[in-house]
Amino acid sequence: MLRFLHAVSLNRKARSACERIPQVEAFTFHRRIVVAVQALLALSLALFASSSMAAASADSTSLDAGYRQMYNLDFDTAHQTFTAWERAYPEDPMGPVSNAAAYLFAEFDRMHILESELFVDDATFEKRKKFVPDLKARAAFEAELAQGDRVADRVLARLPDNHAALFAKVMVGGLRSDYLALVEKRNLA
Repeated sequence: MLRFLHAVSLNRKARSACERIPQVEAFTFHRRIVVAVQALLALSLALFASSSMAAASADSTSLDAGYRQMYNLDFDTAHQTFTAWERAYPEDPMGPVSNAAAYLFAEFDRMHILESELFVDDATFEKRKKFVPDLKARAAFEAELAQGDRVADRVLARLPDNHAALFAKVMVGGLRSDYLALVEKRNLA
């Protein structure tokens, strides 16, 4: 009980301190997109790392290795790693979804979307150069998302509470919306 009262007391002190801080201007739409993309990538890395540890050792064909390669902007090697994972674990929807993520982030890199200067202010974001999306990358991205969706549906038909399959379904929607907002500049898609 004493711990609870101490925690409540600390919470009140923290709240009153926050009330003294001037209100920061609300996030603009593009900043929300940035936060959503960062949160999606962070969540992906955390969950994929934990799922890959359960399914395989930390060899060069693990999903964790593929995400490290993506982090290092080595997208070709990441594609090879994710493709090897898909062959080794055809009933794991995270393989194709991870490969789709590699296509998306390679496109982000090609189009300079990952550069932090882009998100400094609204004017820079709104006036960003519109690149022509790579149609082959888009087709491969969509094919991997469709494959991940099909595999997740098969798994969920047998095991409706399968966390990896449910997460794969969420990732498909998230990756597709990131593509529309940041690659095709359909901010309100």
